[in-house]
Formats: sequence, C-alpha cells, structure tokens
Amino acid sequence: EQTYFDTEIPLKVFDVSAVGDAIQSGKSATLSCSVINPTDTLTVAWYDQDNQLVAGTTKSTTADQTTLTELTLEAQVTDSTYTCKVSGHEEYTFTASVEINDLSLKPMGE
Repeated sequence: EQTYFDTEIPLKVFDVSAVGDAIQSGKSATLSCSVINPTDTLTVAWYDQDNQLVAGTTKSTTADQTTLTELTLEAQVTDSTYTCKVSGHEEYTFTASVEINDLSLKPMGE
C-alpha cells in the first residue's frame, strides 16, 4: 500500500505598483515602484530603455510594509520609459514612463 504526503509550499503574494510622471521639459521626474508586503529575498532595481541598471535610486519602507524604490531623473527633455524589475525566485518587470507635458506649445499655424 502506498502512502501519499501532501507537500505544502507557502507562496508569498505581493503587489507591485509602478508609477510614472508627467513633467515640463527640463524638469526632474520621479518614478516610483512600490512592492507591498515584499519577501526579504526580493530585489528591486530600475533599468533604462537600453536595459542598463540606473543608479541613484532611493529605497524606503513604510509602516504598512511597502517597500518604495524611487528613481529621480534630472532635466528630462524627451519622453522615456523605464523598467522596474522585481526579482526573487522569479523576475517580474513593470514599466513606468516619463511624459514631457509642455504647455508652452507654439501657436497653431507655425
């Protein structure tokens, strides 16, 4: 007679929110990647459009166990997209965009 054992593997569930920014040309933009209830083994990093790691991020943890990784980009003049990679046993990617929103557009007809 065979005996079967159930193996339970606890899976940590976490939520990720990546938020972009809309700015005027030449201003700085801040992108944020929030991981709610992260496991200790998760790493969060920002990458640019060429898949290069972007330095200069700040990381903080709020009282409700949300890890916030912010990327501040100075003097942005073009629309761009960045990727927040959350890595643990698996890797998850989330994109956030910088949109240049200039209100000082040329008058129509020029």
